[in-house]
Amino acid sequence: MNRQINSGALRRAFFVAVGSIVATTGVVQAQQSSDSVAIEEIVVTAQKREESLQDVPISVSAYSAEFLERARIQDVKDLIELTPGVSGRTKDSYIDYVSVRGIITNDFGIGGDPSVGIYKDGVYQGRNGMVMTSFYDLDRVEVLKGPQGLLFGRNAASGAMSILTARPNTDDLEGYVRAGAGERSHYELEGAVNIPLNDSWALRFAGFHAEEDGYTKNVEGGDDLIDYDRTAGRAMLGYEGDRLSGFFMAEYEDRDQSATIYRAPLLDDFGVDDEDVASDLLDNDKDESQILSLTLELNYEFDFARLTSISAYRDYDFDYLEDFDGTPLEINTYSQDQDGDYWSQEFKLVSNGAGPLQWFAGASYYNEDVQADFYQQSDEDVQCIFFLGDTCDVSYEPEYEEPWPGYTPEGLFEANSAEGNYNGWAVYGELSYDFTDRLSASAGLRYTYDEKEFSNEIFLPESALGPFYVFGLWTDGAVQDTRDWDEWTPRFALTYDILDDVRVYGTVVKGYKSGGFGTFNVLLPEGTDFVPYESFDPAPDGTRPDPFDPETVWSYEVGMKSRWLENRLQANVSAFYYDYDDLQITFFNGDSNNTEVENVGSAEGLGFEADLRYLPNRYLDFYAGISYLDTEIDDIPGEVCEDCDGNSLVWAPEWSFAGIGTFRYPVGRFGDAFFTAEYTWQDDYYTDFDNTSAIQVDSYGLTAFRVGLEESTGKWVATLYLENAFDEFYWDGAAAEEEIIPEHFFGPGRPRTFGGEIIFRF
Repeated sequence: MNRQINSGALRRAFFVAVGSIVATTGVVQAQQSSDSVAIEEIVVTAQKREESLQDVPISVSAYSAEFLERARIQDVKDLIELTPGVSGRTKDSYIDYVSVRGIITNDFGIGGDPSVGIYKDGVYQGRNGMVMTSFYDLDRVEVLKGPQGLLFGRNAASGAMSILTARPNTDDLEGYVRAGAGERSHYELEGAVNIPLNDSWALRFAGFHAEEDGYTKNVEGGDDLIDYDRTAGRAMLGYEGDRLSGFFMAEYEDRDQSATIYRAPLLDDFGVDDEDVASDLLDNDKDESQILSLTLELNYEFDFARLTSISAYRDYDFDYLEDFDGTPLEINTYSQDQDGDYWSQEFKLVSNGAGPLQWFAGASYYNEDVQADFYQQSDEDVQCIFFLGDTCDVSYEPEYEEPWPGYTPEGLFEANSAEGNYNGWAVYGELSYDFTDRLSASAGLRYTYDEKEFSNEIFLPESALGPFYVFGLWTDGAVQDTRDWDEWTPRFALTYDILDDVRVYGTVVKGYKSGGFGTFNVLLPEGTDFVPYESFDPAPDGTRPDPFDPETVWSYEVGMKSRWLENRLQANVSAFYYDYDDLQITFFNGDSNNTEVENVGSAEGLGFEADLRYLPNRYLDFYAGISYLDTEIDDIPGEVCEDCDGNSLVWAPEWSFAGIGTFRYPVGRFGDAFFTAEYTWQDDYYTDFDNTSAIQVDSYGLTAFRVGLEESTGKWVATLYLENAFDEFYWDGAAAEEEIIPEHFFGPGRPRTFGGEIIFRF
């Protein structure tokens, strides 16, 4: 019953403020002379049209392809620790604890949706098992903080990550190869080639492979844990006409890696080293996904606006197995076999930007089919000893089976199968008006409709213990329900240019996320005398999936974006406050002995994020970032936690800091040598709503060094790196003791790592 609370892991918050536009090797843009430098301008499409990052009235971090390559960012999880206000980096395929400004959706089932939206080329990437794909051959990544209801086909309640791939072009035959190697048999190979076919058509092919052995010792035996092996490929066909343009993309990825690794502190009493684990799975844990993506984007240029159509289809299989209890005993081995498909269609019309009035309008539709089988296995004697006081053959005498009939091969093997068919549509638009050269205002509105048909079947275990541990009941076939929700969500923004290079802005946004169904419990009919865990009879007629309602948020933000010293200094700061109502929380309900998703009370948060970038000359590049967050929960019912009103949200460190310094120096005809030092630090944080200090994750700091040589025209770059240079040990998160499951930490951090890579461009 306890595996569900933290399945896939409770995720650590990581408000690392390593800024929006910093490259780890300190990209410096030289102007007319070697002493004339300026910070590179990054163009984003965060408001549906191309704009400078410094001009957008949204708290957005943008990362260029060059930065992603040199910082060795492989996927969304790697990017999280570099983005102010975003947290939840772990080492698995779950995003249930990825949060923006402290808001998470920790439901690892299939009945709800994440609070943060992840999109690739405008297409919603979906849920656990499907959303994680590798970063390779990208144009840039944009991370938008706060509710985003107007910019994408699917709503994003707390924030959005937008991944833009490199597109085929008809200009030149060009490409690159990147190869790297490091400790623990780390190998990485990536490449792409762009092939013009004629003046209108072009092909682009890209591929990626990375692998590494594990680094966490399992004292029970087997290979070291937390390894991975990922392979991906992409083919794109692009067209560029006078008015019509677009591309078709086919992408496939095979991800094979370790599941979340847990460790119970009670292992200390048995002499197990602090950094080792003791898993009865040995090296049989798994986190495997196969993901197919197809995207067709078409653009047509009218005289007054651009019309865009995005059609997409995604199909995936996800297979997962972990030792949830973090001990060598078989208390709870959890597995999940999931597959699904998702297709969507979006149309958007964006004005051409001429004149003081600008606008865009959009409409979208999606349909998702998802099915998942969940299995939880435990040793029968472990259950009997803990709950009944002795081994099963001594202590357990079911009414109709005497004596104990013997052990089943799987032990106590409890399973359920859930299935969902979800669809929804939305219409949205925004008007912006420039009242003067310095003052602009915009207002937008979105209408969202979601419908979910959900079924859940809980099976009767073969063990004589019956439904003893996880659910406490079984259903005679699948129980079903259908619900729908809708919401209007506005957005208002005001910008004013105090100086030519100093812009202030303010926004008021309402965010929304639809309701859903709990995957690991059911709702018994009112007035029933059926008592879970006390009967071998099936759940009574009228039992249904347990629904939960939407959550809503009002977010208020003010900020400033500024350039100084002829754009050698950039300073950005934002302050925000939000108020969530009916926050969706996953928790273990001690009254029902089930994991539930419920709407509970409210959450408030306030904070700020600031970053500073300074280029004193072409040799030096400095960056510093800091973030602060203060959160509070209220009106939380006792079944979630006792007397916890006023406590902090989980996985939300109060302070975080990051600093990067780069020194570059010309070395004759070879180009520039560079040296980079990076330091990130995060405060400690709580991992449960009771704010229990025993499972608080301690603060820690990580240091990295990079040294290399870059050819003067950028045709090749060679780098050596030392990451986590001082071998700091840390955990991703922790979870409280829950009856037979001991308190445990999870996700031991990656140790000191030495390696190198080289990039060739042609």
